[in-house]
Amino acid sequence: RVREFQTFQHYLIQINLRFSDMMKTLAVLLVLLGSVHAGSYTVTTYTAGLLNAGTRSQISITLKGTKSHFTKELEKKMADKQNVDTFTITDGEALGDLTGVTLSTAGQDTWMVGWVTVQPEDGEVMYFYNTGVKTLSTDPKKGVASLDMVEQGKAKYLIYMTTACVKGAKADFTGLTIKIEGKKGVTETGLLNQINNNNWESGNTDVFVVQGMKDVGHVTCIEMEVRSEDMWLFTVVELHKVGDELPNFFINYDKTRMSTDPAQGVSTIKLCNEKCSL
Repeated sequence: RVREFQTFQHYLIQINLRFSDMMKTLAVLLVLLGSVHAGSYTVTTYTAGLLNAGTRSQISITLKGTKSHFTKELEKKMADKQNVDTFTITDGEALGDLTGVTLSTAGQDTWMVGWVTVQPEDGEVMYFYNTGVKTLSTDPKKGVASLDMVEQGKAKYLIYMTTACVKGAKADFTGLTIKIEGKKGVTETGLLNQINNNNWESGNTDVFVVQGMKDVGHVTCIEMEVRSEDMWLFTVVELHKVGDELPNFFINYDKTRMSTDPAQGVSTIKLCNEKCSL
């Protein structure tokens, strides 16, 4: 009987070990399944304020991460210029860390996107900018069929831009972007434009909050580029990197006017740092 009891006890131990192995295997499977199955994402797009910037073509977005990627069609058309549209993706995949997005169009109708934000469920908002200010279209004469936008970083910049207080200084639209240069590299904004606000008015200072940028360290220069024939004259750009104590000032001493029309001004201008010494 002692031998039978020992045999029975050994049998129970073997069953317990097998059950334990099965539970471990199940736990691993659940982790693996959780890494590839559904995730929820909120996508926001900004259509630029240019004439004919909106589109009626079908737009798709590919979200890219360190673990996976997936593509979804956006359920409505971005037909209106200077408009913000928000989409919720409820059946996406868990991507790991989000690294970039690709926008694609199915039609020849053009679309000028200024920026895209993506917020994973229970995650932080990620910012992606159309730094090259490219237009989406399947017609190669009008634009590109797909547009890659990558994460630049976590830095946040405040940009104060003052339009000159003289006749003819204001512009209806500038299509302005800025490259920010520093000791650690370069970062670039998308189109700078305040939604539902009259920018670039004479004597006014427009404030832009630009997030998701690269931390370039000590700022040395900025390079500004416009994409409109509207003539615009600014006096000063004040740039703050959130976390820095002192701002950076870039002054238009030569009163250079900006426009893509060479008869009215220049399309690009580079100014270098005059840091506040207070």
